[in-house]
Amino acid sequence: MITFCVQAAWAVLATLNLSALVIWATLETRTRTTLAAAALTLITALGLCVLSYVEHTRAVRPSSIINTYLAATVLFDVAHTRTLWLRADDYFNYVVAYISAAALVVKSIVLVLEALDKRRLLRPEFEHYPPEATSSIYNRSFFWWLNPLFCRGFSHEIDIDDLFALDKHLQAAYSSRRFQAAWGLGESLSLAYCQRLDTIQYVDT
Repeated sequence: MITFCVQAAWAVLATLNLSALVIWATLETRTRTTLAAAALTLITALGLCVLSYVEHTRAVRPSSIINTYLAATVLFDVAHTRTLWLRADDYFNYVVAYISAAALVVKSIVLVLEALDKRRLLRPEFEHYPPEATSSIYNRSFFWWLNPLFCRGFSHEIDIDDLFALDKHLQAAYSSRRFQAAWGLGESLSLAYCQRLDTIQYVDT
């Protein structure tokens, strides 16, 4: 359901960008970079729509690239939309301003949807992942994923069962297997080196 909503929001955003491009092409009050910027915005929306689908089906956490892009461009779009409203003096310029405002609202919705936790969408083998592994870039930047643990610690003493599950790469069993494999490889290399050294000494004598 979340994936469908995200893709639908991206489709609406791309449609609004396409509408803005078509209207800008008919206006005379534009600069030399207006059409190029509008076309690039449309291509970016289509590309990020595909990337969003791939990230939602292949990754356990929200896309950091998409969230960073949306958070940065929303701020610029606010200034851009305000400028379009201030310079609007006829019907078509007002239409462009309305489309820009609608695109800004839709992009803000996409930003919220892209930042949502995808734990409910994970397959059973990935559901045990700790919150840090499935949190968005905002969650990890401000350590919001620790809030549930702080709340439990505020209400009662924290037990070992209250702690989050460790990532499999940090578990003792996984580290032990890697250590045993590396140790066995080291013994094999040492044995091969000693045998080679004995052969060289035998040839020299």
